[in-house]
Amino acid sequence: MVHALRFPNGYDAVIASSDLDGDGVIDSAAEVDMALMAGDAVDEGVVKYFVCPVIKVPASR
Repeated sequence: MVHALRFPNGYDAVIASSDLDGDGVIDSAAEVDMALMAGDAVDEGVVKYFVCPVIKVPASR
């Protein structure tokens, strides 16, 4: 599932409160959770569903 996020205080506020590893982006589940708990990100709900199929890789010879 893909969720839309809204940043009511701006993306800079999200980075300031939730960028746990200091790399300038929110790029982990822990950082997203932190932003949601801080109120700097708001989950707007599911916007897309998709299925990731299992693709079998042929055995090596």
